[in-house]
Amino acid sequence: MRFNDTIVSFRFKENTVDQCMYLKVSGSKVIFLILYIDDVFLATNDLGLLHETNKFLSSNFKMKDMGEANYVIGIEIFHNRSHELLGLPQKAYIIKVLDAGSSGLRIIKKGVELIIHVSSLIKKFILLNITRFN
Repeated sequence: MRFNDTIVSFRFKENTVDQCMYLKVSGSKVIFLILYIDDVFLATNDLGLLHETNKFLSSNFKMKDMGEANYVIGIEIFHNRSHELLGLPQKAYIIKVLDAGSSGLRIIKKGVELIIHVSSLIKKFILLNITRFN
């Protein structure tokens, strides 16, 4: 509870659907704070707000700034500052699903088992479509 109380005291609003996500809006400045196990991810449209938030966090918690994240839970994070873009391309996930599917298809040769395996592969692509961020 200490983390939540501390973050809320810094004018972050907790997401009602996902209690690991927080949002702070100050005029046109926006910062997202995402808590994942013992990692904190920050995404903002203002470097000053990022530095201010980092300073606040480090004064209240023992932490180490790991710099920009390029991958989180197996998902690539795409940065393009010149176009002000932040994205989560799913190329790595698609390749992982296809690799798992193709290696399984070579091993499984019985009709019913093949259908079950193909069905699980299709479910992964349905999940990919549902969780698409861009």
